[in-house]
Amino acid sequence: MSQVTALDVFGDERVAALADAAAAGDKQAVAELARAGCNVNARGDRGVNLVQWAFLHQSNAGMTALLSAGADPSAPDDHGNTVMHYAAAAENPAMMTALLEAGVSPDLRNPVKGETPLFTAIMHDREPQFQALLAAGADVDAADAAGNRPLHQAAKVNDPRRVLVLLEAGADPRAINGQGVTFQRYLNAMDDALRTAAVRDAKAAVDGWLRQQGIGVETGA
Repeated sequence: MSQVTALDVFGDERVAALADAAAAGDKQAVAELARAGCNVNARGDRGVNLVQWAFLHQSNAGMTALLSAGADPSAPDDHGNTVMHYAAAAENPAMMTALLEAGVSPDLRNPVKGETPLFTAIMHDREPQFQALLAAGADVDAADAAGNRPLHQAAKVNDPRRVLVLLEAGADPRAINGQGVTFQRYLNAMDDALRTAAVRDAKAAVDGWLRQQGIGVETGA
């Protein structure tokens, strides 16, 4: 099968030329095409935009050139994911570093699910991105469309180590989601005997932190 081209995705020769320049990291060509009136916020197949196209081609230079030319980093694809959500899930953390250094908000929302990139980094177990988002001031109490917070997300994937990091970063341990429960409901869903020793220790550290704050420790259902 032949490789999908920018023209296949965007269907317009001028936009495809801009997409190719971004993918190649040609900052000068991106700037010239943008000045000539080419739409830096054009969307292609499945809602993919040009910044996301540059991301998919691992082009930090192309992404930042488009952003400098006025591209909107908050524009989502058809699934609601922005380029920051792409970066939070990626194996290569350098893409997120480039976006944050370019001034992109760490709290861009998926308009479908309401999730911020912090949810994505937790879900995909991306430690460098998780730490980078926290360092950039990501909202540790951002609620998704179901009322879940990053604490709920970390608890749902049985990650008490990140739960503790979020608590120490100021996340509200009493925050409830749309089902009226705190993160503890999910963190206690698994029998401790089924956890690894490291996870049991991390869970015990969370329980200890809660007790130090005068917060009751829930037990498993």
